[in-house]
Amino acid sequence: ELRRGGFSYDLVHYAMHALGHRIWGFSPEAFSSPATQAAESPSPDELARAAALFPHVVAIAQDAAMRNPAGACDTEREFDFTLELLLDAFDRLRAEGWSSR
Repeated sequence: ELRRGGFSYDLVHYAMHALGHRIWGFSPEAFSSPATQAAESPSPDELARAAALFPHVVAIAQDAAMRNPAGACDTEREFDFTLELLLDAFDRLRAEGWSSR
């Protein structure tokens, strides 16, 4: 778990997006269409159950919402973060003379 490794909720949030983009092979947000109807908000009981089951997910969402009041995710910054992360990793591997087996 990234939190146990000393990562901040902010870095976990960005890492989740970076890993998610790698898993999907593209940025899912680039293909999302506008919602045709507003989603129903969960009930307070549903929120409480989810928070009890997934306290770190709730903490990440709260931290992200506090950092970006216009919306919990800043897709442009998250894309830039992912690109920089990958390019830095590629450069480190190049400098180490990495090759596949």
